Amino acid sequence: MVAVVLVLAVVIGLVIGHIYRSGSPVFLAAQGIDPIGVMADNITRGRDPLFPERADVPLQGVSPLAEPEAYSDQWRSAPREAPSKPSPSTSAESAVAPLLPVSDSAKEKAALPQTQKPEVKIASLPPASSHPRSPHSTVFVAIVIDDMGVDQVRSRRVIDLPGPLTTSFLTFARDLKRQARSAAAAGHELMMHMPMEPKGKVSPGPDALLVRMGKEEIASRVHNMLDRMENYVGINNHQGSKFTEDEAGLKVVMTALKQRRLFFLDSRTSGQSVGGRVAEEAGVRTIDRDIFLDHENRPGYVEKQLALTEALAKRRGYAIAIGHPRDATIGALRRWLPTLSGKGIDLVPVSMLIDMCYGTPAADLIKPKRAGNG
Repeated sequence: MVAVVLVLAVVIGLVIGHIYRSGSPVFLAAQGIDPIGVMADNITRGRDPLFPERADVPLQGVSPLAEPEAYSDQWRSAPREAPSKPSPSTSAESAVAPLLPVSDSAKEKAALPQTQKPEVKIASLPPASSHPRSPHSTVFVAIVIDDMGVDQVRSRRVIDLPGPLTTSFLTFARDLKRQARSAAAAGHELMMHMPMEPKGKVSPGPDALLVRMGKEEIASRVHNMLDRMENYVGINNHQGSKFTEDEAGLKVVMTALKQRRLFFLDSRTSGQSVGGRVAEEAGVRTIDRDIFLDHENRPGYVEKQLALTEALAKRRGYAIAIGHPRDATIGALRRWLPTLSGKGIDLVPVSMLIDMCYGTPAADLIKPKRAGNG
């Protein structure tokens, strides 16, 4: 009997110790850490909410939201083919986009076929641009926060940041319209973060657009998702490294965006994305992401990426960075945003950059009021 009790005590001790190391909500709360936030962050990274070290064990009934390759800074490494109008993207040799119309020689260069697989560069600044700089004396930065709405606590902290930020809400977030209205009331721009098929086994979430789907099913899913929000100005892809390489599927998406006069921000989760080219051919205004802020969820890394964003904006005239509702990102932005006006940098929504690139107003939707930089 004593032996049985001792064995049970050892087993219970091992279980408690494992739970403690793995982040039990009880122990997290006892340490003053928000357990709900920790579990939500584990879910968005595709981990077990209580046992994050089980990275190789698929979650049961949980859709991980993060795509590892989505955070590799692939500087527009796939040139678009012969754009019919000024394009905000460029070739791998000149990874900067003009705010002014592209010259004929630049268009010819951009139309050259790609001869080798693009090199993926992490956190590196692209070469100086040969394109004309913005005619404005101020440089512009747009900060997009993806994955909004799922972790409501951290999404609220993003909304409380000075703006205007561009908040991109996941289509399957709970209380989506209410959360989006809160962001708009705080002065932030609204976008929809549409789940698309990635490469690999990571799940993009419910209702994702998949390459194997027929045109009718893709169209049905797209319109169903587009009906879930109001007063947003465009969409960008959530994950989608596989889907954004599929021209046929993207054409269906762009047809729906054109009907609703929405723009497409290519998150560039694949260096081979054809999203920008397909959008332009369909008459949809488009622009590309430049920098991912939080490939690593560390304050120092995010701060380094923000400095890189500044450097690119000062060199080219503007930059677009994408981050996520994570503690390191929110904290870094809270410190960084109030410093912009003193550096001659204007924080703007993505739609303003598209206006400048195309020379025409964005979709005639109701835009949220803009907040100050401080």
